[in-house]
Amino acid sequence: SIRVRKFLVPLILCLLTGPVGCRSAKSENSTLSVPYFRVQCDSNLVSSCSAEKSGSAVWIGLLAEQVDCQSHFSSQPENQSFFQINDASGSAPLDYEVRFLVAEISEWKNWAGLPVTNLPKGTYTSCAFIDLNNDQRWTPGEPYSESLLDLNFQSIELKDWR
Repeated sequence: SIRVRKFLVPLILCLLTGPVGCRSAKSENSTLSVPYFRVQCDSNLVSSCSAEKSGSAVWIGLLAEQVDCQSHFSSQPENQSFFQINDASGSAPLDYEVRFLVAEISEWKNWAGLPVTNLPKGTYTSCAFIDLNNDQRWTPGEPYSESLLDLNFQSIELKDWR
């Protein structure tokens, strides 16, 4: 009975949470809390990060592999949401403060839209974009940020936008 439970709990976790949950089910000591992200886009450096764009959304995807974000964004099928192509994803509306578009993301979802609070330890690619046309997908010309991150931090700031 205990052997069956030791097998079923990780199996059920994998079925409910997808690939991240399967990796997480291996060992609780091998996971980290998903950090809090602060987004800041300087309108002096990126012209589309202006006050008029306040209310647009920023989308961030975390992937447990090194990827080129533009290629990753372009691989999103028409019938899938941004959440479905990442190990963990978050989004938030942007506000305008002085000369910056800013947002804070502290809640994350997996590919199935379920909450994610922990991820396996390791290096992740952060692919973020500012959704200027509100279609929930990256469009060439929209500002994006690409970072290789070690998630051993309580908070991460994204300031480098292209």
